[in-house]
Amino acid sequence: VFIVDKNKLPDRRTELYEKGVQMMVRGGSRNAKAAAAVLSASSQGKGQRRRQRKTPKTDVAAQTLDALLGRIGHYLHIVEQQRDFQVFEISEMIDESNWGEISAERVHDAWVDLQNEPRGLFMCTDVDPDGDGDPEKDWYRSTHLTFQEFFAAKQCAAEARAAESVAEYFLGTFTASPNPWLREVLLMTT
Repeated sequence: VFIVDKNKLPDRRTELYEKGVQMMVRGGSRNAKAAAAVLSASSQGKGQRRRQRKTPKTDVAAQTLDALLGRIGHYLHIVEQQRDFQVFEISEMIDESNWGEISAERVHDAWVDLQNEPRGLFMCTDVDPDGDGDPEKDWYRSTHLTFQEFFAAKQCAAEARAAESVAEYFLGTFTASPNPWLREVLLMTT
């Protein structure tokens, strides 16, 4: 759907993922319906795409979601090197992270939103495994490992830019001989 404007796919894989994720996270089914209408109109040669205006509230929500997804990807793929996780792990990661100008409460709300309004990025694989009614113990996983790798790569790139030495950041994160689990993240950061 996002190739309508230029009539071609992006040259780099990360650009393709970025555009796809933007479609998924910034409006869910609303964007899918709008995109389908755009595609339909463009294939018939009728109508023009309307540009939606962003409000400051929308920008903050998108910024929060982008920051959260990057940190989740980094935590799961770089720190823990796993795909499956329990809700409390992400909640703790949120509490322990510095979010700059974004409030931790806003980040928690975005995390709850991701759990309750699935956008195709994470799926619940086990609800209430202990039978105690605690949703923090529910198990989730990335629906596709490529999403997790992409978000991890975005976070790695941001952290490398903020580091005193990009080379030292990459050496410390990926080591001199990275393991196969980190390969795609490394490739997407370059």
